[in-house]
Amino acid sequence: MTMIWNDKLPTINFLESSSSDDLKELTVVTTRQDLSITERKIIDWFSPSDYINRESWTYNHFNYDISELGFRGSDLPNKVDIAAYGCSFTFGQGLPIDEVWPNKLATQLNRTHYNFGQPAANIRSIANMFTLSTSHVDTTSAIFLLPPYHRTSIAAKSKFSEAISLIPIIPGYLSNLEKNFELDSEQLYKALTDEELLTQFRDYLNLIVFVGKLRNIKMYFSSWDEVTYKFMRDMNLGDMLLPEWTSTQELLGEYARDGSHPGPKHHAHWTSQIISYIK
Repeated sequence: MTMIWNDKLPTINFLESSSSDDLKELTVVTTRQDLSITERKIIDWFSPSDYINRESWTYNHFNYDISELGFRGSDLPNKVDIAAYGCSFTFGQGLPIDEVWPNKLATQLNRTHYNFGQPAANIRSIANMFTLSTSHVDTTSAIFLLPPYHRTSIAAKSKFSEAISLIPIIPGYLSNLEKNFELDSEQLYKALTDEELLTQFRDYLNLIVFVGKLRNIKMYFSSWDEVTYKFMRDMNLGDMLLPEWTSTQELLGEYARDGSHPGPKHHAHWTSQIISYIK
């Protein structure tokens, strides 16, 4: 079999990076090429649903400040007290940045923080993000709000160019990325057993723990998915396991501006649940 790849693929090393530009391989700079982010950019609406549901948003209008690396807010720091990792729940899709849990937590603890959350992230991309980002940022504590274990990502080449990217795959959701990279998530999931997905989740989580201990980083884990959280609880994470992200009856029906993600009160509630665990 003849292998075909672009020149960049063999040189990417998420465990040992010499350039913070490597982070772009894991952020909206790569996965949301429709946003055309090449430098720090202010974006009014992050998704069509974010715009469509704007009339039902009862809070003030806000923009997304996206850095040239694909993160919300300021440039990458040299040192940080709290680094936050996760998916759209951490990125804060549909929310102003000051209403997202990493910001709320750091403000209440009077500590510096940086938000490494990325929409549609999975345990593989989060593990890569953690190992890569902590190569460039001196990190005291890392907090992970993990998505469901069955999310994954597949390396593929775009039908429009020679670009090879890790494409996030979510069960039951067909993204434009899947179309552009000619992927069929339904067929992929038929080939991936639940046991395999759980094994991948376990192994990548163990990789995160190993790297964190190697770099003397205090780590904390949780999930907003019930099954994933129960699996993590069985992994004997000890004091690294935070309370599960849950919603009270009073919070049901309260959404972010896009109409699908948790609203500000959810983030405030989870912050209040975990703050006493962060040492």
